[in-house]
Amino acid sequence: MRFRPRFLVSLALLLASAAGVAQDPRGLAQARYAAGVAHFDAGRHEDALRELDSSLDAVSSPNTRLMIARTLLALERPADAAYAYELTVAEARDLAIRQPRYAPTADAAAAELASLRPRLGRLRIQLAPEDARATLDGAVLAAAAIDTGLWVEPGDHEVRAQAEGFADARREVHLDAGDEADVSLTLTALTPDVIIQHPHRRLGIALGVIGVATLGAAVVTLVLAGAQHRDLQAQCDGACPEALQSDVTRGQRLARTGYTLSAVGALTLGSGLVLALLPGPQSAPGGARLRWQVRF
Repeated sequence: MRFRPRFLVSLALLLASAAGVAQDPRGLAQARYAAGVAHFDAGRHEDALRELDSSLDAVSSPNTRLMIARTLLALERPADAAYAYELTVAEARDLAIRQPRYAPTADAAAAELASLRPRLGRLRIQLAPEDARATLDGAVLAAAAIDTGLWVEPGDHEVRAQAEGFADARREVHLDAGDEADVSLTLTALTPDVIIQHPHRRLGIALGVIGVATLGAAVVTLVLAGAQHRDLQAQCDGACPEALQSDVTRGQRLARTGYTLSAVGALTLGSGLVLALLPGPQSAPGGARLRWQVRF
């Protein structure tokens, strides 16, 4: 099959164009942004969010953030949208100092955020120690989100804080639309007596005790097997007579039992030590609901 030269030239231009987009992050960002806007206008908001997110990954832009905020709002995720609006305003105003074309983006984001505020609550969290790990309704919070305050939808919320060597702390709070609340969580350092109260540590100690007892039984069994082996060596010269075969079988069984108990005891003791030394239980990582609180 012969290809016409015109076809080869077109193919080369197409490949060169694709390579240029791949090497130019701005070109990729613009293509993804245009696709995201098209999806948004068509009501395909999940597809729009995916394309806009890819655009933002390629090149940070307040215009892209503004569209992400609008998309999150269309997906009925107002708290996440509020974070996106806040970051849009901050980035656009910073850029507008040198590039005035971003001023309308900042104004639009500020106006849309102002209309959204009455629908949400605002939660501020103080932690002690400050490096404690905090979750809101089971979702992990980034330090930046804690420092700036959290947008939350009206209703009941659970705040939990954890840190190695400290007892967990939790607080439930109810916020209506437009409410603001401060939550302070001070973790108490654990003493050795308190540390041992973690269920997995109690299980580890129990397994350790069982492991030690099993190893003790293994030692006794192997000692008995060894003693019987020495007795048979004294009675047998080369091959043991038929009358002593039952003693040989019993000695072999004792030895196998001792080796089995040794393996089980060592495994049980090792498992107990691992459980006893593990830190306190941690909450599961956050889900998609707070993704944009951490993302921006």
